[in-house]
Amino acid sequence: YSKFWELNDMLPDYNFRKVLLTNGWFLGKDEASRLNVHEVQISLDGLEKGHDTLRGNGSFKKAVTAMDAVKNAGIDLSVATMAHKYNLGDFSMMAEMIKSYGVKEWGIDVPCTPPAPPLRDLPSPLLQKEGKKGRLKGGNGGVWRDFAVSHEEGAERLKFAFGGSYHGGSEGYACGRHICTIMSTGKVCKCGFYEDSPMGDISEGIMVCWDRNYHIPLKELECCDCEYIAECQGGCRFRAETPTSSDPVMCALYK
Repeated sequence: YSKFWELNDMLPDYNFRKVLLTNGWFLGKDEASRLNVHEVQISLDGLEKGHDTLRGNGSFKKAVTAMDAVKNAGIDLSVATMAHKYNLGDFSMMAEMIKSYGVKEWGIDVPCTPPAPPLRDLPSPLLQKEGKKGRLKGGNGGVWRDFAVSHEEGAERLKFAFGGSYHGGSEGYACGRHICTIMSTGKVCKCGFYEDSPMGDISEGIMVCWDRNYHIPLKELECCDCEYIAECQGGCRFRAETPTSSDPVMCALYK
């Protein structure tokens, strides 16, 4: 992001918690010392072979360098991992590595299959899912399918996560009530997965965009009568086939 440091210099003027999400490519000791954030989340998608298979040769070393820099700068460190075909055997050793860094939170996600049709009768811009970006871009026939794992394999890796829930929400509602993502382009999205279906632009004001988002009550989900619904909260709406269907990975987790 070409204006990152300009944005970084503005952050102390705002009284909210700032979290930087990064792959770590450009985050070393000097950069970490300048950050005006409370937490940095590093993407770590396996040990060296698994991570580099997904993110490119040399990416793992850059991620570890970034983790070292954040830890030494005294900034809270968290890790985000995508469970994929080439890192399934890495999680036990990753857990030891992550523990040694004093990581605050380890968030784990599972690839899902785009796209899904929007549910037309809900009073909202419930947003159609698009293909993954970057190295996984390609839609239904793209290279991302080579990284996909079964729901059961993904669910087993979710068990390594700690420091937070599998997704966020609020009592009585499915996920999406706790977060609003503003992209560097100014797009306001219900979360980062919905970058291609924004609720509006920051120039309109955050609340204007937020009010366009329909927050789904748990009672409207097809799985609302499940005995685990209060704990699961319907799982991830992006992973679900439709806005109100069940999240197959969470179903596998709870069996």
